[in-house]
Formats: sequence, structure tokens, C-alpha cells
Amino acid sequence: MRLLIHLRMPFLGTGAWINDGIFLCPGLFYAPNFANTNSPEYHSYLFFWWIEGAKVFTSEQLQADMLVYYRGLAQERGKNYGFIPDLSRITVEYRVDPQGRQAFGGSTAAAFSGTVDIYDTHGKIITLNSEVVACVCPGTDHIAAFFGLSLEPRTGPIWTKLEAVRDTFGCK
Repeated sequence: MRLLIHLRMPFLGTGAWINDGIFLCPGLFYAPNFANTNSPEYHSYLFFWWIEGAKVFTSEQLQADMLVYYRGLAQERGKNYGFIPDLSRITVEYRVDPQGRQAFGGSTAAAFSGTVDIYDTHGKIITLNSEVVACVCPGTDHIAAFFGLSLEPRTGPIWTKLEAVRDTFGCK
């Protein structure tokens, strides 16, 4: 399969962001101070997904899918960090964001904003603000999706950095 995605990341070239080594499946990047509980960048991260099938992206489907994802993450964190997560405490809320980014990767986009309540690696529930932008890449049957998350409000400085990375994506 030929991957029709072009992603330029000059911002990440500063040596500050940490990649999990799996690019676009998902392409997961942590802010420089992701693990520092005293930093405003604590638990700030982003990821890209390349989703097969050019179906309509709705807030309801996004919530349902991400609830499964974050409950699985909670179980993994509990196993790795020695706590038992109460999965009923994991919540995901997304809504269509009419003020959000209307283009992504050079294509018309759907924008969503919301919050995610998850366990951090210390077994504490935290609420992350989230932005999701998704588009169908022309000439493909795939959806490209960007997910940005942070404890910081959407007006916080980390969001300028998250959005700078988001804006490097392009469908080709």
C-alpha cells in the first residue's frame, strides 16, 4: 500500500518533542515536559491517525471510539504503573466545533473540541482539553485525523505549538 501523506515537522526538529517510534500508526508525539507534573506541558501530546474508509466523521462516533481507546489506555497504564483503574471514570466528550479549523492537509475538514478524563501514570484522573481535526485525503479512501490534548486551556501557549505541528500535515 502506498501511503499518500506528507508531513513536514520543522517544529519537532528542535529536539524538544519525543516520538514513540511509530509514525502515523499512530504518529504519537509528547511535549518536552510531558512527564513533569509541575510543568504546564504536563500530559500535552498529539497524534495523527490514518483511518481506512472515507466515512463521515461525527462527534458521536468519535466519542464512542475514543472511549474504547482511552479505557484500553487506562488498563495498560494500570498494569504498567501498579494501579487498578475504575473504567467508569474514563469519560470522553466531543462536539462539532464551528470555530475550529475548517481545512486540514489541504482539504475541507471536520473540527471537534472536547475533553477527555483519563488516568495519568500516577493513577490520578486528569481532564485533558482536546482538539480533533479530520479530512478525507483526495484520491484515497482514508481519513487523516489530528488529535491534540493538554491539561492547559485552549488559550494556553502549548496549543500554539500543537497547532504548529498540526499545520505541517498535507495530503498529497
